[in-house]
Amino acid sequence: MPEGKSCGSCTLCCKLMDVPELDKPAGTWCRYCQPGKGCSIYQQVRPDVCGSYRCMWLSTDLPERWKPSRCKLVVTDGRSIKRMQVMVDPAYPHAWRKEPFLSQFRLWARQGTIVSVFVADRVTHILPSGEEREGKKTSLEIALQHLQNPIGPTGDVCHAETDGSTTRNWQSSHGKGQTDC
Repeated sequence: MPEGKSCGSCTLCCKLMDVPELDKPAGTWCRYCQPGKGCSIYQQVRPDVCGSYRCMWLSTDLPERWKPSRCKLVVTDGRSIKRMQVMVDPAYPHAWRKEPFLSQFRLWARQGTIVSVFVADRVTHILPSGEEREGKKTSLEIALQHLQNPIGPTGDVCHAETDGSTTRNWQSSHGKGQTDC
C-alpha cells in the first residue's frame, strides 16, 4: 500500500462487492458495515476477503480522485492476468463514463487489458480493440469462462447464453459452439 493511503471513511467495497461467506450479494450494504465509518466486526473473525482486499486506489499510486468514495467506483487491478474489474455504485451508473476514468479505462484496454465494468445487473467490456460489448452480468460471467474455448485462447469476449441446463451456447468472432459446463 502506498504511503499515506488508507480506507479512512471509504466503505464502498462493502456495498459493491459480493461476499459469499456472509451471504452478501453485490450491490447491497454488508450488514456489518457502518457506511462512512467502517466495519463493525473489523477486530473480530471476518471473511479473509474482507481483510485482504485492496482496491486499486489503495494499492497503487492512483490519485485521490480515484478513491472509491469520491469517484463512486471500486477498481480491482487484474492487469497481471489482463483483466480489470470496475464495480460502479448503482446510484451513480454513469460515473465510469466521466473523465478521467473512461479515458484511463480505454488506455488500459489498448494496452491489452479487458476492462469489465459492472453496473447493477449489466456489464460492459472494454476490449483492447476499443470496442465496447454490453450485456447482462449473468450471461457475460458465463462468457468470461469461455475466453479459453475449444478453439483456443482468443482474447475475445464471447456472448454466452444458458438454456437453464448445464449446456452453454457461445459465440465469438471465431465462431459458435456449445459446451457442457
